[in-house]
Order: sequence, then C-alpha cells, then structure tokens
Amino acid sequence: MLESLVSNYCVFFRDSQMEFGWIEGTQKNKVIVVPINGKNQFLAENRIAFSWKDKKLPLNSTMAHKALEIQLNEAKKFMEDCEIQIMHSLLDEIREYSIDELADNFLENPQNTIHRLGLFLSLRKNSFWFKHNRNLTYTPRTKKELELIKVQLSRQKDFQEYSEKIFQWIKLLESGAWNSETEISYEQKNWLDQLFNLLIEGTNSKYWKEISSVLDWGSSFGIGEERTIMRWLSNSGKPVSWSRLILLRANVHEHFGKNISKEVETILKTPLKKTKEVKFEIPTFTILL
Repeated sequence: MLESLVSNYCVFFRDSQMEFGWIEGTQKNKVIVVPINGKNQFLAENRIAFSWKDKKLPLNSTMAHKALEIQLNEAKKFMEDCEIQIMHSLLDEIREYSIDELADNFLENPQNTIHRLGLFLSLRKNSFWFKHNRNLTYTPRTKKELELIKVQLSRQKDFQEYSEKIFQWIKLLESGAWNSETEISYEQKNWLDQLFNLLIEGTNSKYWKEISSVLDWGSSFGIGEERTIMRWLSNSGKPVSWSRLILLRANVHEHFGKNISKEVETILKTPLKKTKEVKFEIPTFTILL
C-alpha cells in the first residue's frame, strides 16, 4: 500500500498546519515526503491527509514542487466553485462523508484530481458547515450546532474589535498622544477605571480574565503587569503612587461622608489642652502618609 503512494503529491499536517509535498519514496513503514518548505518528513501512511498523482511524473523533487505549485493555484481557483452550503443542505446530518463520496455526489468530473483537491481545500478552509473528523471524514452540522457557532463567531468578532481598540489606546498612551489634557470618551474612561480596579485587585478583579486575554498576560499578575498599568494610568493623567496603592489594597477609604468630615474638623479645632491623655498601657499607633 505504501508503494502506491510513491511519486504522489500530498497534503499532510505538521503542528496543526496544513502543508504540501511530494512523496519521494518509502523507508521501513513510512513514506518520505519532500515538503515545499523545510526538511524531509518520514510519515506513517495515516499522516497523509490527501494524495494524488499527476499523469506526468516528475523526475525529482524540484520538478515536483514546480508542478505542485501550479496545481495548487488551479485547485484554489476551483475552491470558489465549491458550494459547501448547498452540499450541507442536501446531506444527512447524522453521518460522515469521505472526500470520495462528496466528490462523486457533487463534482461534475469527480475523477479530476485538481477538482478533488479544490474540494478538499474548501472543506478544510470552511469548518462552519461541516465538522472535521479525525479520520478525515466530514459530518454536516445540525441546526443547533450552527446556531451555537454563529454565537461563538459573533463573540470572537466582538473580542477582536475590542482588542484592536485596546491596542490603539495603548499605542496612544505609550506615544504620549493621550495625556492628562486629552479629552476622552466614556468608553476610554471606563477602560481606565477597569485598569485601576485590576491594579488593586490583581487576578481577583472581575476584569482580569478579559484584559489578560487581550494583553496575553498569562495566569499571574506580577510586578511587570503592575508597572505597566501604573505607567498607562500616569500617562493618562491618573497616576497612582506605590504608597497609595498599598493603602488601596488594604481597603483604606479615599473618600468619606460629610458626617465623618465634620467630626475631623471638630477634632482639628479642639485645643490639645482640652483633650484627655491616653494612658501608656493603651496600645496606640500612627499612620504616616
């Protein structure tokens, strides 16, 4: 069976990326694939996702790669004619279909290797209408699955737009184009408030998951992240000192009600001679700001 793959063009996956090559020969129980890019690959037969043979056999890998690039360009043009949505509407949702079955049912010339390759590439590019199974078959998605994917795609689009906006704001802050004199929108103010909350609460902040995902900060909030946020807040005209940050993390109030303010004023106006001395056995402390 392996010998039948020799001198075939093929599609294989490396690190989840689809790659193309020419099968030069076999070695033990594996085929030798010469990819368009990179070193030769020694692959088991089940690692070959799709293969085909041209009428004109190349004499070497250089000739094979030139012919392969031409065939790939032709297949990519044919991809535009593959009406995947119509295929989905005409098939049963509960069964798997191979490339051979789909080609026989929907291609005018199913024996045309370029058209079959175009169908394969079209299915791999579009995972909305069909599920990609591990055995390289394809199952039409149910209505429920399609609705769920639409929601997911909508969220991904919103997240992408949000991320682009955030990075644009960061660029403005880092360049000095956004400073204390800049008029900002409600959305920008809200983002600064989120950064402020994140600076205080770290990974416990309700904004941690979203902001860390955008900024790719991993699972920890350390000194590097602290300094970054403090720099952005400072550049925006809302600086936070380290001493103030310590008090905020200790849940010390920055703002007090009118009654408390009046009591403080009364205490400040009271002459020391009218106050009582505190006995030495009573613990006391002083807060320095």
